Amino acid sequence: MVIFFTLVVCASFAQRHPSFDKDGQPPRDKILVQEYEWRALLPEYGVPNAPSAQTSKAAALKATSFINRLVLSANFHIITLHERALDFCLGLGYQVTPRFLAGGGGSYRNTYGKRTSSFCPELIGYKTFAHYDLLSNFFAYGEFARNSPGRERSIGGESTVVWKNALLTGIGKRMAIRKNIDMTLIVACNILPEYRDAIYPGNLVVRLGFQSNALTFKKSH
Repeated sequence: MVIFFTLVVCASFAQRHPSFDKDGQPPRDKILVQEYEWRALLPEYGVPNAPSAQTSKAAALKATSFINRLVLSANFHIITLHERALDFCLGLGYQVTPRFLAGGGGSYRNTYGKRTSSFCPELIGYKTFAHYDLLSNFFAYGEFARNSPGRERSIGGESTVVWKNALLTGIGKRMAIRKNIDMTLIVACNILPEYRDAIYPGNLVVRLGFQSNALTFKKSH
């Protein structure tokens, strides 16, 4: 009786889960399904070698060439509406890890409206920046910049270039608008303000810009 019951169970299982096709080979779709289910169970049992999405991105970045890791960005910053001053910043970054990017760039300011004595209408500068991806396309942003409003003459009559330091920290949001092109919005605060600062009249800095994606990772299925 036990042998008969065992044969019935085995026959029923073989009918529902066939192991071989008509050619005597295991069906490919069954193998893929079983492999998918097996890999999905690995993290539940704490298997250290179970691949993760972050591990897949790191492996893809490691196999990427130096050129494909470069990120080109352009940002616009409206300093004040009264003078209609606009800062234009160009940056070139390097994707160090899937989440961390660092680079440098330059900035230029032009004023189209009425100019006041307390505000710097034109300047040039350079900067180093970095940002780290957080969640939902938000990222932490940091920047150290040196800006020059021009030259000034000393008591002896010598003309020297004036440089002002700025340290910006804040948070940004990245939004995909086209393939390999993102729009970025950065809200930062200058933590090195000066009294009656002619370069950054307010501590709050809001920038709108665009950048090229360093990599487009395939979703893991």
